[in-house]
Amino acid sequence: MNNQYSKLPEPFDSFVVGSLPRPKWVMEVVESRKRGDISDKNFQSILDTAVPFAITLQEKAGLNYITDGEWRRESYVKVFSDSVNGFKNDLIGVGTVNQDSHTTNMYPAVVNKIKQIKSIALNEAKFTMRHSFGDSKLLVTLPSAYTIGRRMWDEKFSSKTYPDRAEFIEDCVPIIRKEISDLIKKGFVRFRIDGVLRVMEQFNDFLNKDPLNYNSVVTRIKILSKLDIAERRHPQDGAATFKKGNKGFIIYTK
Repeated sequence: MNNQYSKLPEPFDSFVVGSLPRPKWVMEVVESRKRGDISDKNFQSILDTAVPFAITLQEKAGLNYITDGEWRRESYVKVFSDSVNGFKNDLIGVGTVNQDSHTTNMYPAVVNKIKQIKSIALNEAKFTMRHSFGDSKLLVTLPSAYTIGRRMWDEKFSSKTYPDRAEFIEDCVPIIRKEISDLIKKGFVRFRIDGVLRVMEQFNDFLNKDPLNYNSVVTRIKILSKLDIAERRHPQDGAATFKKGNKGFIIYTK
């Protein structure tokens, strides 16, 4: 009797959602940089010794897609303000309630017109590629313009520069778009752009009017993104571009 079992196909793609949990000492180093106790150069040097461990953890776990664990970031969204001028730290308090405690996370607020001063995720991606030795695919994570606007615009601190949140978000869009373009030019093609789907009332009414309308919308997106409309069990990667007025839009599908 043959005791060798063939490997079953992967049921779905796997990756870490959010930051890979960090050791306490890594968090302390992140806080030290924020306080100015160590320079950014020393911070990057220290994390260069830690991040390969995060990469190996994901590879050994058999994940299909890996990141650098986002260990260099104070938070998923704050990586944007670390790379773009126009923010002041720790002005916006966002409370979170856990089972046994209530904590307040402080976020930067936009106080001046924003301007990118360095890459947001390109260096992270390059480092991860150099230190990845398995078969996993590299995934680059970026906050969406909407998420940035939701977290970092506050009427009290931001309205003098950006009278409303939408105007700030519009200024964030070309920066995120340029970062994606730069990443693609360097060969990085898989992204997780975090955002929240906002359903307009008119569109919501259309979807709820007939259950078949959902399928029609999904099929149309698949066609625009050049995906297999018959495939429903496995994820597919694609993108579609379109224009509304003088504005261009990109839909990334996963």
